[in-house]
Amino acid sequence: MIGLFLLAVGCGAIYVFPAFQVRLLVACLTVFLVDALGGRWFGYTAVPFIAIGLLNDRDGTWILLLPLLIGSFWAGLFLRHVEPGWFGVPLGMIGFLAPLVILVVLRSRVDPAMTLPLKTQFPLYYIGAGGIAILVSSVVLQIVRRSQAKALPKPTRRQTTRTVR
Repeated sequence: MIGLFLLAVGCGAIYVFPAFQVRLLVACLTVFLVDALGGRWFGYTAVPFIAIGLLNDRDGTWILLLPLLIGSFWAGLFLRHVEPGWFGVPLGMIGFLAPLVILVVLRSRVDPAMTLPLKTQFPLYYIGAGGIAILVSSVVLQIVRRSQAKALPKPTRRQTTRTVR
């Protein structure tokens, strides 16, 4: 239920904030926090809803950036789920940044006139938003796991006796 609430708040916030950088940060935080609090599958279902929310742009920049962002979300979520502990943070960041690196390397073959993803400010916003979102969601996930572990009853040790023959 928390994941559904966060998804609704995140999609609504994307419509409210007009600034590009804020929308990118809200999208990243929404996807990764929904994944941390809603369950592992819930992050993957949040990606299309966030993509639909980002299509409501005024200047047309999200049409170009949406495939990059969707690929980054899916790769970041997948690699973060490989290792759910603190090692998932660097794996999630590698997965989140991989599509941007691929775009930079293959830019001349894809579209040499493409400038927006390679402007000096965009990679900083992209890396910052992804890093903040993955780190915050990992901290929240660890807090949730520890509180769930404390709520479970501790297993008792059973004394076993061995017979020696």
